[in-house]
Amino acid sequence: MNPDSKEAPLWSAYANTSFFAETPKGMICIRVGAIESTLDSLLIEYNAVEWAFVTAHNPGSMKPDAAANASRHRRLQESVTNDEYKFFPGKGVGTDPNWPPEESILIIGITRDEAICLGRSFGQNAIVVGHRGEPAELIDCRLPQSVQHWSLTTLREKLIKIGAKIVRHSRYVTFQMAEVAIPRKLFRTILRRIDRLKMKSPLPVPG
Repeated sequence: MNPDSKEAPLWSAYANTSFFAETPKGMICIRVGAIESTLDSLLIEYNAVEWAFVTAHNPGSMKPDAAANASRHRRLQESVTNDEYKFFPGKGVGTDPNWPPEESILIIGITRDEAICLGRSFGQNAIVVGHRGEPAELIDCRLPQSVQHWSLTTLREKLIKIGAKIVRHSRYVTFQMAEVAIPRKLFRTILRRIDRLKMKSPLPVPG
C-alpha cells in the first residue's frame, strides 16, 4: 500500500487504530504490524489460518448518519453469516477523539482476496487482514483508479482477452469462463450470491 502524499494522514490514522474484538478467549486488540498471539490461538481452535477485520461504517471515510451505519453493519453481518464464516463483534478505535469507534467484525477463515472484495462491496478504503503467525496488515481494498470507470463494454473486452465471453440467451446474460480450478467453498459462495440476486430481482413473467 503506497498512498499518495494527500492521503498519507488518512492512512496514518488507519494504521494507528486499535482493532478490538470480543472472542471466546476474551477481548483481543489487533494492531497493524503486530502479531496477536491470542488471535493465533483462536485460529488454531477453528482450524483456520487467515482472518480479516472489516467494518461497514463510514464508507470512504465519510460520516453518514447513525441509522445508515447501523443498517450497513447489519447487512455486513448478514453477508458474512450467509457465507458461513465464523465472526465476532468488534470495534475500530482511532486516536482522533472526534471520530467515534466503528462497529466491526473479526472474520475467521476468510481469505485475503475474499476479504478485500467484502470491504470493497461496503465502500471501505481499507481493511485489516492477517495470517496465523504473521503481523496484521493494513490493505487498500479500493479498485485501482485505472478500472473505476469501466463499463460493461470495457468488461466485455477484458473478458475476451482472458479467454472468457459474454453469452446472451433469452433474458439471461452469462459470463462463460475458460475452465479453471477454484476452491469448492468459493464456488459455493458464488452460487449462493447468484441465488440471492435472483430472489431480490425476480424477472417478470411474460404475459
